[in-house]
Amino acid sequence: MRKFYISGILFLLGASLIGCTQCNNKEITTSAFVETFLSDYVYTMSDAQGSKILDGNLNLKVYIEPGFSGVYSKITIYRESFAGLSTMTGSCTGTLNEKNKSGFMNMNPKISDNNVFINFKISGDSLTGTWTYSTMTGSRDNGIFTAVKIKR
Repeated sequence: MRKFYISGILFLLGASLIGCTQCNNKEITTSAFVETFLSDYVYTMSDAQGSKILDGNLNLKVYIEPGFSGVYSKITIYRESFAGLSTMTGSCTGTLNEKNKSGFMNMNPKISDNNVFINFKISGDSLTGTWTYSTMTGSRDNGIFTAVKIKR
């Protein structure tokens, strides 16, 4: 019995080592949907009435299912008094729902409150949705978010 036990352990160790060496150089692939989503965009944030607050560039490059991360910059600020402006530090994280072609983006992943959050739908080369500026006491402001993929 002991012989079978030792043989079983040796077999499992051997199989694990072979499996690890065979996976070492494998490329991780993502769906065509994700590949087209990961890109550079020009984005605009507007208030609920459609007046521009700011626009800039958004670069989404890293995807580890179901999440993504990227960086963004604020190019033109139309409303300096926008309370959420100071919380937008240039890095973002989010999640994708491939089935619904939608996503959620956190515009400052280092802070859970006093932050801007974006819910969006993906249609072709565009992201459209809403943003919410949220603090510890709840939602303080919201508006419209749009982003269009930069053609290269």
